[in-house]
Amino acid sequence: MRRRRDDRSVSETTLPRLIEDALICVEDARALRTHPLVPLLRRVHPQLATESGQALRDLLLAGIAAIQPPAATPSSARVWRLYHLLVKQYLEGLSREVVCAELGISRSEYYRVRAEALEHLRAYLCAPASRQPQAATAASAILDDRDESERASRPRGIPGNLPVALTSFIGREHEVAAICEQMRSSRLVTLVGPPGVGKTRLSLAAATALAPLHADGVWFVPLVAVTDPELLLPSLAEVLRPPAGDRPVAERLLDLLRDRDTLLVLDNFEQIVVAVSTLTLLLERCARLRLLVTSRTILRVIGERCVFVPPLRLPDRDVPAELGSVARNDAVRLFVERAREVAPDFRLTEKNVQAVVEICHHLDGLPLAIELAAARSRFFTPDEMLRRLRDPTSGRLAFLTQGPRERTPRHQTLRQAIGWSYLLLSTEEQTFFRRLGVFVGGFEPEAVLGILRAGEASAETDQRTGSADDPRLAGVYDQLTDLVERSLLRYDRLDDDTARFTMLEMVREFALERLAVSGEREVTETAHARHFLARANQLKTKIRGPDQVAWIRWARRNYDNLWKSLRWHLDRGDADSAGQMASALHWFWYIHGRWQEIRTTVEQILAAGGEISPLTRAELLVQYALALVRLGDGVKALEIVEIGERQALLDGFTEQVACFRGLAGYLAALSGDWARAELLFEQAVRDLRAVSTRSDGDPSPLWVLGEILCAYGEVMFFQGKHEAAERLYSESLALFRSVGDRERVSRALRDWARLLLRRGEIARARAQCEESLALLEQLGDDYNPLYLWHYLAIIALEGGDVERSVSLHREALRRALRTGARSFIVESLDGLAMALGARGEVVRAAQLLGAVAAFRERYRYPVPIVRHPKYDVERNAIAAALGDEALVAACQAGAVMSMDQAVACAMTDIE
Repeated sequence: MRRRRDDRSVSETTLPRLIEDALICVEDARALRTHPLVPLLRRVHPQLATESGQALRDLLLAGIAAIQPPAATPSSARVWRLYHLLVKQYLEGLSREVVCAELGISRSEYYRVRAEALEHLRAYLCAPASRQPQAATAASAILDDRDESERASRPRGIPGNLPVALTSFIGREHEVAAICEQMRSSRLVTLVGPPGVGKTRLSLAAATALAPLHADGVWFVPLVAVTDPELLLPSLAEVLRPPAGDRPVAERLLDLLRDRDTLLVLDNFEQIVVAVSTLTLLLERCARLRLLVTSRTILRVIGERCVFVPPLRLPDRDVPAELGSVARNDAVRLFVERAREVAPDFRLTEKNVQAVVEICHHLDGLPLAIELAAARSRFFTPDEMLRRLRDPTSGRLAFLTQGPRERTPRHQTLRQAIGWSYLLLSTEEQTFFRRLGVFVGGFEPEAVLGILRAGEASAETDQRTGSADDPRLAGVYDQLTDLVERSLLRYDRLDDDTARFTMLEMVREFALERLAVSGEREVTETAHARHFLARANQLKTKIRGPDQVAWIRWARRNYDNLWKSLRWHLDRGDADSAGQMASALHWFWYIHGRWQEIRTTVEQILAAGGEISPLTRAELLVQYALALVRLGDGVKALEIVEIGERQALLDGFTEQVACFRGLAGYLAALSGDWARAELLFEQAVRDLRAVSTRSDGDPSPLWVLGEILCAYGEVMFFQGKHEAAERLYSESLALFRSVGDRERVSRALRDWARLLLRRGEIARARAQCEESLALLEQLGDDYNPLYLWHYLAIIALEGGDVERSVSLHREALRRALRTGARSFIVESLDGLAMALGARGEVVRAAQLLGAVAAFRERYRYPVPIVRHPKYDVERNAIAAALGDEALVAACQAGAVMSMDQAVACAMTDIE
């Protein structure tokens, strides 16, 4: 922060410089208290003669707000640029370069616009109050929709006792607006939210904005130390000071408030929630009284409007952090501001921005947690802080301590803040709450039943547990609803009308601490693991049938719980149960292209040394071999196939034998041994045709037959035997339609479309690709559509639409980058080379060809056995356009590119 002069006789000619200096620390009221600007402005603004810099801060903000143009003002207008330069540079803290970029102005224009904006602000600050738009704060000027004459007529010096904030209030503009809107239509508004979410600060900000609307004052009543409901009225009397007398305090308060236009802010009402009848009495007897209440639980009284206070909005952690955009995020801004209070030299930089983003995510966007973490910035860098927050031996709650001493004890650490809510629960409610901590990433009510009955002898044998029609669910819903209303759980109604409950991660961490202290953690974790093992075994068959969409959604929502169950069984040496979980999750992994996850998990299970049933082992080996094939490790895959086939033959597992033979046939085709490939596929098909649908109705044999036929069709396609391939694809498609497996229907359509494309049946190929893509979008599949974007791009190129081909290949590449499917990244780069070559960008196309060749060699990705003829045409055209020497040079330049460089080369258009 700049060193400020303490000369109180500064001339007014230096005002713009002083104003700029004050704006730099506009959020620091303590620094503004002794700023040289105060004595210069005091003669026209007597309210600046205070011990706080809040008055100067409000005046500066009001001046900026006075410039604000109407919403319809074009971004090129002078007033728009004046206003937004002040906001972006001094309120949002953006650098000059970022401000210039966002306003679309040059560096020279920046200095001119800034000087004009500061001069405008100087004129506002030096004008007597009678000549200014009445704006006590920027928030009240924006939120109050009454006309200017009405605002100007309101009396100044409205009574009240709102405390002056000692730190800046960041973000929450939407929440303040929502509260003000609710207060217009309701006389009782309750701010509800989890511990540490910032309800008190938000209520004060809203009350400040609403103050001009209440001629008889805005009064803040802290109830944090009040635990006896009988003390509510004395607490109100202590603040409002009704006339003394012998009458009861209730009567004296009612006489005081009956005809007054007053707003009361009642803070921390949750521990005396039974005193709501007193609030109802006050509202019934005092027609102009309004109440703004903060509470961790809903009051449940007639006329109450609830505003649920969410955590601060978080930056996207799935995309690389960009300093300019991240710096404007409210959670990050709060962290940076609080870090600067203890470490003035702290800055958000390219080096630490990603760590700060991760810190805010680990803290759930809770303001109290962010402030407690930022307060450690004197001793810890963001990277060091992040390591401690991630440390499983200590956890987040152990790190988030040492809050300001002036705060109440329950707001000095996050554990105490959450613990206060926990203490307000009954013994039964505490048990219910802490057991919910075993769920990872949320849960549905049906999953709760087995957890609640953990340790009961009947829990394992009761088949109703987890059923949606279980009569005990009504009680579970009541308990969950109560915790939602107490802000210890969050509730969502999903698109498929499923009720979903989640805990903030730090609330969950607290619940698990309490669960361990109670001695119930092991039995509850066991119940959780067994419940999801049972559900996984349902998933195994259901995910291939007509209910596939619903079960894929369920698996996606509960994947963290399923994975936790698998790890729990594996860590305890129960390799068979872990194997069952992996077998059940195989199809979910398969349709999302998680081949490395399959490989690693199966290897760990097989290496665990525990007993595994023969069928589970055979299923694991099938998925292991398939993952190896997809990962390009054909040698290891063939070894596993041979081992698995021998054992499956001995055990009489017909379906698994057919799968192994199909995989062996596919590997033989990849090596060019077409005769052996056909022989193995024929054996597999013959064996499966002899097996009818299982007596339990499981359609697995039909499904496996459809899978083998589809793979066999691919092998025939490789050989150019198109009529045979079409027959196999047709039968496979019919089987998948009969069992209701949309994903496999999509796969059969896709493979058939490739054949049609090869034969030049462009319209049919496009129709089948589009149908296939629509099915995958229903499933939420983010891996297999990559094939279809690739094929559609080839179809566009075949049809002469080069620009659409480039666009589709780039879309395929973007999606491949999001999923991390490296083999598809390489294929998309290859396709883009062809499309860019057709567009005439032959040098760039040749560079990409060189990069693709290097990647195929480095990662052992084979060239597809069959390519569309258009590839050869375009490759030859690129070579002819460049000539041998230039072609070699361009390919060599591409061969040394990193993956990121190749992607940038492919995605950036040349001007």
